[in-house]
Amino acid sequence: MKIKIVVILFIVLNTLIAFGQVSHKQNQAERLLNEEVDKAGVKFISKPVHVGLSIGIVENGSSYTYNYGSVEKAKQVKPTAKTIYEIASITKSFTGILLAHAVLEKKISLNDDVTKYLGGPYPGLAYKRHPVKIINLANHTSGLPKNVPDYKKDLSPEQIIDLYKNFSEKRFLDELEKTRIHSIPGAQFNYSNAGAQLIGIILEKVYHMSYADLVKKYITKPVHMDDTRLSVSYSDEARFAKGYNEKGVQMPLLLQWVSVPAAASIKSTIDDMLSYLKLNMNEKDPAIALAHQVTFKHSAEGDNNIGLFWFSKTLPNGNREVMHAGGSFGTTTYCLVSPSQHIGIVCLCNDAAPGTEHELTIMCNDLLSRLYKK
Repeated sequence: MKIKIVVILFIVLNTLIAFGQVSHKQNQAERLLNEEVDKAGVKFISKPVHVGLSIGIVENGSSYTYNYGSVEKAKQVKPTAKTIYEIASITKSFTGILLAHAVLEKKISLNDDVTKYLGGPYPGLAYKRHPVKIINLANHTSGLPKNVPDYKKDLSPEQIIDLYKNFSEKRFLDELEKTRIHSIPGAQFNYSNAGAQLIGIILEKVYHMSYADLVKKYITKPVHMDDTRLSVSYSDEARFAKGYNEKGVQMPLLLQWVSVPAAASIKSTIDDMLSYLKLNMNEKDPAIALAHQVTFKHSAEGDNNIGLFWFSKTLPNGNREVMHAGGSFGTTTYCLVSPSQHIGIVCLCNDAAPGTEHELTIMCNDLLSRLYKK
């Protein structure tokens, strides 16, 4: 009996020692991660052009959040995981997932001529008898201009907002009828907000639901992204990060395309975007797998390929990463996921200086590379 007790105690003791060693290694790895992120975050926010920065990381189910700077220049109020940012064009990645659901539910085929859903001929949506297809909208090869109606680059944010004042679905479609493409759809990449907006309109038509309700049904409600929506309520304004340009001037919200929101209208928090990272790690979900699947290749090396709005690249070691960036008048965002490694990073900041997106891209890629080596 005494021998049995001694054996049991020996096993328990060794288990505790082993658990302690694992815990120590985990704590050490977490400490090193915190140091790396802090180094990057402090370096970023030390530049006068930047105001605030929130970083979220998911690694094998564990979530980490980091916050630097301020939500506004007038007050030193540090952002939190609950601070609301415009995520701008990361909205398109949501639209890609919704499109994937529509394809799987046989509401839409990626090879459909888009005019099938528009109730009119739209002669400009074809070139040399090659029609624009749904897939061309989703991988930016439709030949459509960046915006419909398009505008000159030298317009101020206020002038752009005035141009799109009271912009409705009807006006968008009226302008689309006047639009002409000048290349064969599917032949070349040309980034287009209009393409994403048109996908949103088509999704609303086939589901008989608003874009906001579709986002809620298929994305935010299932993974409990309760702070992710198209507009910020009055009660949440105190949590909203004010955006600034490179001169530190506070900027208005991005274009309020209420009737055509599928390109850039979503607002979210780091907490919610951590859930979004986890959602996009799960490629066993057919909709996520389809949204990430490459539909247009930019290069033989596998860089900057694109699926259903999601960009992707394949590393020399075979790891594939998917990503999307966003930029509004006053915010810059970047989302990066390695599904096979169960790692994801999202950065949200409230400035729109010309080099900010590049800085966030480098930061996220550097951090991801370090996480691979853990």
